[in-house]
Amino acid sequence: MLVTTSKRPLVSNCFGELVKDEWPPIFYSLRFQGWNGPSQEKAAAQKLLGTWTLATGSVAGQFTFASNGRYGTTAAAQQRTLVAPNQVLATTQAYSGDGAYAVKGNTLVFTEDRGNTRSGVAQFRVEQISKDGQTWTDQFCMTKSDVPDVCYKRTR
Repeated sequence: MLVTTSKRPLVSNCFGELVKDEWPPIFYSLRFQGWNGPSQEKAAAQKLLGTWTLATGSVAGQFTFASNGRYGTTAAAQQRTLVAPNQVLATTQAYSGDGAYAVKGNTLVFTEDRGNTRSGVAQFRVEQISKDGQTWTDQFCMTKSDVPDVCYKRTR
């Protein structure tokens, strides 16, 4: 078990969220030498099952992982541009995809159905978070080589 603390609000330069969140690189670099425990891939895959959602004021995304090794994803991003002193242009871009996924250690391997030529790899974790130490929420986070840590809350 790893436990970190930061003063409120989370402003620490090490494990806070104000400057840069250093937790994902630390987490994904952990390795346990000499540990011969059972494979955790099935347990990790089981924890992934369901629907996970991310929503902010301008970005939303959702992943659904099924027990048969299939996934579906959808996302939208909105940009606002001032085009005149009294006019704002809102542009929304939508994305979707589906395919197969496989869990290999702490890595997710995605193979999209679009011609099976596009695949992606992301490091991931499923964790429980709490802001008060009383109520806990499931969270799924992943980091790709070109995208920083992104976290989704369980919705189903």
